[in-house]
Amino acid sequence: MTPATGTPVVGGLTYREGMFITEHLCQTGLLSAVDLVEVNPLRGQTEQDVQSTVQVAVDVLLGCFGRRRGGSHHPDYRLPEP
Repeated sequence: MTPATGTPVVGGLTYREGMFITEHLCQTGLLSAVDLVEVNPLRGQTEQDVQSTVQVAVDVLLGCFGRRRGGSHHPDYRLPEP
């Protein structure tokens, strides 16, 4: 999901997959804590890597706390219940 991480994993989550998961977790009402790890802007090779890493971290946290992405879905759309 982000270029400046302590342990990059080939085939790991995409940004879209990560955001879907955070939105769904928030919607369940069961999320009680968030531990954001393996995000290290100092490992970025460029300023763009650093900015991308910070933005993804902020987006993940905001998704956990209820922010939903915009898009072409109907405003009343809800993620399917588990």
